[in-house]
Formats: sequence, structure tokens, C-alpha cells
Amino acid sequence: MAEERVQRRLAAILAADVVGYSRLMSVNEESTLRTLKSYREIIDRLIVRHDGRVFSTGGDSVLAEHGSAVEAVRCAIAIQEELRVRNAELVEDRRMHFRIGINVGDVMVEGEDLFGDGVNVAARLEGVAEPDGICIAGSAFDQVKNKLSIGFEDIGLQQVKNIAEPVHSYRVMPEGQQAIAPVRNKVRSHWRVPAIAVAFLVLIGAGGVAWWRPWVSDVKPASFDKTALTLSDKPSIAVLPFTNMSGDKEQKYFVDGMTDDLITRLSKLRGLFVIARNTVFTYKGASVTVKQVAEEIGVRYVLEGSVRRADGVVRVNAQLIDAATGGHLWAEIFDRDDKNVFKLQDEVAMKIVEALAVQLTGTEKKQLNTQRTQNIEAYDLVMRARQFVREKTPGPNSKALALFERAIALDPNYPDAYAGLALTYWLQARFYLGGAKRASRQLPIDLANKSIALGDNPIARCILAAYFLHYRRNQNEALAEARRAAALAPHDVFVLGYLSWVLVYAGKGAEALGVAKEMMRLDPAPPADSYLVYGRAYFANGEFDKAVEAFEMVARLKPQWVIQWRFWLASSYANAGRIDDARSLTSKMGGYNLNIVSAAIREPYLHERDLEPFLDGLRKAGFSE
Repeated sequence: MAEERVQRRLAAILAADVVGYSRLMSVNEESTLRTLKSYREIIDRLIVRHDGRVFSTGGDSVLAEHGSAVEAVRCAIAIQEELRVRNAELVEDRRMHFRIGINVGDVMVEGEDLFGDGVNVAARLEGVAEPDGICIAGSAFDQVKNKLSIGFEDIGLQQVKNIAEPVHSYRVMPEGQQAIAPVRNKVRSHWRVPAIAVAFLVLIGAGGVAWWRPWVSDVKPASFDKTALTLSDKPSIAVLPFTNMSGDKEQKYFVDGMTDDLITRLSKLRGLFVIARNTVFTYKGASVTVKQVAEEIGVRYVLEGSVRRADGVVRVNAQLIDAATGGHLWAEIFDRDDKNVFKLQDEVAMKIVEALAVQLTGTEKKQLNTQRTQNIEAYDLVMRARQFVREKTPGPNSKALALFERAIALDPNYPDAYAGLALTYWLQARFYLGGAKRASRQLPIDLANKSIALGDNPIARCILAAYFLHYRRNQNEALAEARRAAALAPHDVFVLGYLSWVLVYAGKGAEALGVAKEMMRLDPAPPADSYLVYGRAYFANGEFDKAVEAFEMVARLKPQWVIQWRFWLASSYANAGRIDDARSLTSKMGGYNLNIVSAAIREPYLHERDLEPFLDGLRKAGFSE
């Protein structure tokens, strides 16, 4: 039977998305969604008006097909002009800015969808565009340069992610500006080709460069003058999610795990300021520039790259960029047998440490060079399990249990596997996740102690802290374990969350808030768990309005976590003077309507004086004694 031929055609593709969408959502989710819906209606209307059609949307992104490059560019200009007017009506921190990329290229057709490099190049060029700007490929420029009365800036050859060849690109100039001469990185005369070749051969002969890409223009420097997040006095870095170049979606867990592990390793170093996983993974799959990332989350350095795993070999292609200058500190390709993936991670971490001139203590050097397991299959299983643990729902939690247990069967001395299993059983109990295998109260503690005995683990220490706090009501021992965990991983937001939580119950509200604020800075786009920590810390310090904001975020992100937020939100409303809101929430609790006594029993405070504001708020909210 003859193979069915793929349908192809030439198309002008327009790609658009929102700048800083994750930050906007973290500040005010509902308002951001309303604005996005309103702006999408404008975009969709203008696309149709300019003979186009939307063929794909996802979150804040839009992909559209136009019959000609001229109409695609006209449409993009109309979109930016109308959105600029709409933004002027909003306060500055709620404005929504789009970037647009346009390409003309060959696409594959499957039903209503379009695929291929013709689409991918447009999506990548959108990431090259400035906020409120438009960037077009040379293929589009060739068709519009003599047909539109607008200016273009030749920004030269742009090497964009996952596209093999650099793309000659142009920036559409704002109204009233003229065309700008080409930038220097465009090859314009014949003598430069041999010159580059000679230079390349000299460098190869000297062994000076492992990854040299002379066609890549310098990254645009970031400007930190107007950013909401100030730079740390330590070298600050964001490790962006590595791109999976394996050609196998099943390797996604491995590639994400490589990113996770590198962040975890770097978070143990006191001399670095490392942005948390939750925030950097909001950029996964998005077309973003180093400049954008640095400005949005307030870091000076950005690590980006890709991972390819095939036939037992792992290739990591990484580059470290100084966002303040736009220059590369280093760029390198690492090829290793996948059984040596742990040493590979150490090499990348040490490259970063050396490039940023971070001074390591003896303990930190030992931590970076300690291999947790030599069994790559066990490591694989642990990385798979971690993906499920984060979901905090019964089905994935049960899968995680099975994977951790298989990892321990392969390597009975793998401390991270025991720590992961302890955490999974603990979450099963604390979040009422059920599952076929129910743990005794003691089991996660035994597993945590086993992990610590094999190789001290901050996650295991956190489980012990939680056990001493909630089951033994021993706040002092809980605090000691939480501090030990923080000493092992001083910039790990999971660990800092446990420390802040225990500090609240130990009567150290001011210190708890300080730790919580450090968490906020390390994780500008946090999950619901972190907002629970923030809410408790603000409440402990009498900042009830901010406590309300934090618990309302938990309600939006995880409405199913009834026990975790409703009682604290009701008490926060009441203490903030919003009695009507407090009573309205109380009336909606239905079967969860605990009384004051049962609520008091649930809260393991060391001092009764710290518990009283919570109970007093519940009384005002309408709880019975």
C-alpha cells in the first residue's frame, strides 16, 4: 500500500504571545484572564479582517495563517496599535504587552492545523521581538519591503532555539521611524567567509572552544532599573528548563530531571542565589529571550540549553549568559555515557561556580561531588516518580510510591529514593490522597531516618520536622530538624517553606516572615503550597490584609484544598475587619464546619497566645464554641 503523501503549502504565519504572562497571573489571576480574553477578542477580529485565520491557541499564545505576508504584517501593526491604546487605560503593572513574529515558509497541513519549520520559525521570532514589537523573517521581508510604507531594522542572523539554521530577521519600526542600516553580524562581503574559516580552524587547533557559533548575535542586555525585583547581592541565576532534543517524548522526565537536579545542586551553595524550579518551569516551551527572563524575575545570569539522550549517550548543550552585558560567560557541549550522567551534572555545576567565581566551603565541595547512586535505572525511576509527586492527587501519588520502591529494590543504598518514598507517604496522609497502600504514621519517619543514615538529605529532614510538629507536638525538635534541612539546602524553597511553617508554630513569627519573604524572592511564580506558608507567616505578624491575599491565592489555585485554606481565610477576613466576607465564607463550608475546640486541636502552637488571634477570628466569622 502506497504511503499517504503529506499535504504541504506555503503560508504566512503570525505568532503572538504575552510578555511576562506568568508574572501577571501570579499577581492577579482573575484580572489577567479577563484582560487576556478581551485582548484575544481584538486579536481574533483583526486577524479575520486581514484575511487570516487562527489555527492554534494555547494559554497566552496565538498562531494564525494569512494568505500573504503583506496582510500578516498589516495585521500585526493593527494589533499592536489597538492594544497600545487599550494598555493606556490600565495601570502600568496590569498592562498586557504582546510580541509578534512573522514568517513565510513551507508548512505541513493536518486538518485545520499547520506544522513544520514554517510555523516554528514564526514562533521563535516572536521571542526575538521587543514587547509591543514585531519581528519578521527575511522570507517575509522580501515580500513586503516595497509594498508597505513602514521602516524596518535589519537585526541580522538570529540563531533561534530548535531551528538548525540562523534566520535573517528584521524588526518592524515604530510609526515615524525610518529604516536602519544592517547590523554588523550580517555577512556582506566574500572575504569574511575564509576569515571566519581560518579563525575557526585556529580555535579548534588550540582546543579553546567546545561550542563556537560565530553567527549568533550578542544577546540584548537587560535593564534592571525599572524591574520590580531587585538583584541579589550574590550572583543570581535562573536555570531555564532544558529542551528535549531526544526526538522521544518519553525522555521528557529525564530532561526535566536534569534541570531539577542542577537547580537542587546549585541551591545548596550559600554563595549563589538560585531561582526556584516552580518559577523557571513557567518558561518551559515558551519563546522567551534572556533579557526578558532576567528582567521579569530579577537575575543577572541565565543558563539555557538542551539535552539529547539516545543509544546510551547523553549530550548536554549549555550556555551561561550574563544578562547585564548580553555576553556569553561560557558555552559547551558535554557528551557522556548515560551511566556517567551524575559526573556530567557535577561538571556543569562546577563550570557555573567557576564562571561566577563562587567560593565553596569544604562541605559544599563534598556535596557537589557526592554521587547519590551509581545505578542509572534507579535514578531514572526516581526522576519519573518526582513528576508524579508534584501533582498531589491520589492516582499519581500511587504511581510515585511504586516507582520509588522499584528504585530502592535496584539500589538499597540510594538515599534520595528513601527520601522520596518518605515524602510520598507523608503527602498521602497529610493531603488525604488515599491509595491502595496506606502507610502507618511511623513508616515515613523510618524511611526518612534511613535516607539520612545513607547520606544526609534535606527533604528527609523536613519530613522529620513535620512529624515532630504535627504528631509529637515537639516544636523545639521540629525546629531543630528544619534548621538542619536549611543548612543543607539554604536556597531550596521547599526546605525554606518547612522552616517558615515550623517557626510560626514555635512562636517566632518575625523570623518566619523573613524566611517566607526569601522564598517569595527565590520563587516569584510559586505554587499553592507556598501561598499557604506566606499566609501563615503574615498572619503570625498581624499583617492580616496580606494574609488574606495569600489565602485567596490558595483558594484560586487549589479550591479543592478546603481544610488547608478556608478556616485561615475566614479568620484572616475577620481579623482584617472584613466581617461580612468572613461570615459569608463560613456559611459556605457545609460539612467542614468545625467548631472552635476542634480547630484549636488541629493547630500545634507552642504558645497559646499565638493561637488566640486565629480562634478569635473564627469566633467573629461565626464559628461555634
